Amino acid sequence: MIYGVGTGRCGTKSLAADLGGLHEPKPWLGAQSVAAYYGDEGAYRWCRARLEERLALGAPAIVDLHHSWLIPLICQVDASAEFIWVMRDPAGCVASFLAGNAWSKPTGWANLWHPYEGWPEAFSRFDKALGYWAEVNLIIGAALAVCGRPWEQRRTSELTAHLNRYPTSGQWRFSDEEQQRLALWRELLYDDPGGLRPGGAGGS
Repeated sequence: MIYGVGTGRCGTKSLAADLGGLHEPKPWLGAQSVAAYYGDEGAYRWCRARLEERLALGAPAIVDLHHSWLIPLICQVDASAEFIWVMRDPAGCVASFLAGNAWSKPTGWANLWHPYEGWPEAFSRFDKALGYWAEVNLIIGAALAVCGRPWEQRRTSELTAHLNRYPTSGQWRFSDEEQQRLALWRELLYDDPGGLRPGGAGGS
């Protein structure tokens, strides 16, 4: 089966539509996937059972942002797993998070990945959104590089369904300092470093 991974707000729903697959089927993996990533044995067993249920559905593809920190477990559950990593440019993704009120409350977006001890108190919503984008894409890239399974990367702009509901970066006003940070991370992670694209050094 094909497993779609990404940060969220990057086109996961559109990718599922393009593949004729499912998008985040219930029961949701949610916060249990993050707990499993950080070594919680009970959450790990729970996620494994949910992944086995998903495999039994027989769908051609399932796309879920929470797959992003469960790639090693998915490879254990499904011996024929393949992956598509959908990535949106950091400015567009961060704008979408902020427009969706991500991290606007202390308990908001609790099901998303976060540092083990939580976000530093001094972090703004922008800091969290950009930090999340960078860290989750790094987690995905590292896991796919060693999993030994076929995978490819697609840009949000390459999808055809276009089911996004939140604004592009051009509709969100970033400060000069924020624009500089976004440009740096775009260069480091989005502009194809190390050949992490279909047919490149990292993909299959």
